Amino acid sequence: MSTIKRLSAVFAVTVLAAVGAFATATPAHAASGYVTCATSNVVGVWVDVDGGRDGWAYRSGSGNTNYYSYNTQGKRWRVNVGCGGTPQNWAQSIGSNWSNLQGGATITCADVGYIKTCRIG
Repeated sequence: MSTIKRLSAVFAVTVLAAVGAFATATPAHAASGYVTCATSNVVGVWVDVDGGRDGWAYRSGSGNTNYYSYNTQGKRWRVNVGCGGTPQNWAQSIGSNWSNLQGGATITCADVGYIKTCRIG
């Protein structure tokens, strides 16, 4: 077998192995979408993951609607959203119930009235 044919065969096997490894990698499970506080600015989003890693959601935007995302590791999760105040000192911390949603999930928080809660949907 010529050197060029051997190099071509090695290259092809290397490329196929790399593509196969990439295609079989475990996908990241994440929740992302928009989070809204009814009357005040969103200043933070903390995510609790049942049996997983809790942490701060990535957040971008300003005002009462922000984009968020967090790796929920394919597990159920819930949030505490800061409505009003500053990122360091939330005026209100409003929680949600547990959710099994993965992928696109909108979080809507009622930050006025008798029952203050966030809904994941």
